[in-house]
Amino acid sequence: LLHRIQISGEEHLSGLKGPLIVACNHSSPIDPLLIQAAFPRFIEWMMATDQMPPDTQMIWRFTRVIPTERRNPTARAAIKAIRSLRSGEIVGIFPEGRIAVPPEQIMPFHQGIGELASRTEAPVLLAHITGTSDSMSIAGAILRRSRTRIQFIDVMSWPRKSDPARITEDLQTRLQEASGWPVASESPPLPDDPDPFLP
Repeated sequence: LLHRIQISGEEHLSGLKGPLIVACNHSSPIDPLLIQAAFPRFIEWMMATDQMPPDTQMIWRFTRVIPTERRNPTARAAIKAIRSLRSGEIVGIFPEGRIAVPPEQIMPFHQGIGELASRTEAPVLLAHITGTSDSMSIAGAILRRSRTRIQFIDVMSWPRKSDPARITEDLQTRLQEASGWPVASESPPLPDDPDPFLP
């Protein structure tokens, strides 16, 4: 009722089998919910721990979120994602690593998406989301009306042992071409405080 989701590129969703990586630009705190609503299979999303407020761990366990450390990265999240993909699951990731501010631009992609695709040989379904709420809190983004548009751009794959940097570059270039948005020269600093689950 609140989020009128328009979907294009549904042909890329037919007959999907795991393993699969879903990669998308990041426009809102509820991007994973909106994409999942349009998706025929369950997605295990990778999510930064600094965006997980205290006393909400039960939610993340229930939704099988893969916690990632943005400030002090470790291999734990990558290992869990690789295990899920090798088990035939679908893993979702936002290669920009943060919500794009200001909107309608693409933040530089992190190399993790290329490493994940290279190590597992999983294809990547690239998506583009626009029209989401401009609220930066999860609750605000859920409760504020939006006219969200989700475009499933393409399913991309690479030969075995492809260079992760090349995969990352290919994905960023393809998203830039599909969106028509500019690529920012650098990513802004991470926020000092986590986004609140409730305002």
